[in-house]
Parts: sequence; C-alpha cells; structure tokens
Amino acid sequence: MTARDATPKSTPVFFGGRLYSIGMTGTVTVKREPHLMARFDQAVPVLQVNDVSVSMDWYSKILGFEGWAFPKTRPYSFALLNRDGVELMFQKGAGRERTAGALTSGWAVYIRLKGGDLLEVAAQIKKDTRLVQEPTRMPYRDVEFSVEDQDGHVIVSSEQLPDDVDVPSATE
Repeated sequence: MTARDATPKSTPVFFGGRLYSIGMTGTVTVKREPHLMARFDQAVPVLQVNDVSVSMDWYSKILGFEGWAFPKTRPYSFALLNRDGVELMFQKGAGRERTAGALTSGWAVYIRLKGGDLLEVAAQIKKDTRLVQEPTRMPYRDVEFSVEDQDGHVIVSSEQLPDDVDVPSATE
C-alpha cells in the first residue's frame, strides 16, 4: 500500500449536532445522524378541507379512493383514504374556508400511475369533473393531467408513456 492509498478520500466532521463528510475536492455531504437511521416508508399528504364527508365523496367518485372517517358519526374531523397503496388524509380545516380556484400555490398531491392507462383515466375523470390541465407531455417525459377538488387542491396524475403517444408537449 502506498502513502497515497492510505490518504482518506473524505474527512468526517461533526459540527452543530450534524455529521458532515468533506471530500478532497471541498464538496460537503450531509450524513444522516445515527439516531435517524430508521428507514422511512412513505409520506402521506394531509389535506385541510372544509367538509371531510364531502371530500371523501368527491375522491371516491372522481378518483376511486376508499376509506374511513373519525369520529364514527358526522360531522367528521379526519379521514384516511386509500387506493392501490396510495394514501391521502383529510383533516377538517380550522376556520379556513376555501373554495375551488382559491389556491394558487401549486400542486397539493402528485400521483404516479403505472400500466399505460393514464389517458383512459383522464378521459374517465373528465366525464365527472373539469380537467385543470389536459394530458400533456412534460420536458421530463412524464405525461401529466390535473384536476382541482372542491377545496381548491390541485391533484396531478402522471405516467411515463411511450414517446409515440399523441399528446401535446408543454411549452417552457
């Protein structure tokens, strides 16, 4: 082994309660702290809604979600919905009345589809509600469409479809 082989490729530095790795080129990589080594499984959006029951009905009819609510009788304050392993939670908003079109901050939920059926899903949804964005090929190759729920949350559905699928391309 030469002296060069024995030279470390990075230097561990513990600073401000975090472990950093400083590479020979000066690049800094943040390392996960030892007590945070548990594996995260998933993140679930928690949407603030005006009426949990109305939201459950909309997501069931339009997107095919099923679930349960709390408490056992109306008015509900919380719900957990599921479809194909995708989970959504609803929480009764505390005095924050919103209406469709009121949110301008962007997407609330991004759902990735598999199976090549995105265009059929969009056509089916369009029978019951207006699409905010028709299926469009994005610069990153995904084809996306979006809808807006009764509380103004924008839900985007996306799938990577073959390049020969005839959809308009997004303009940058």
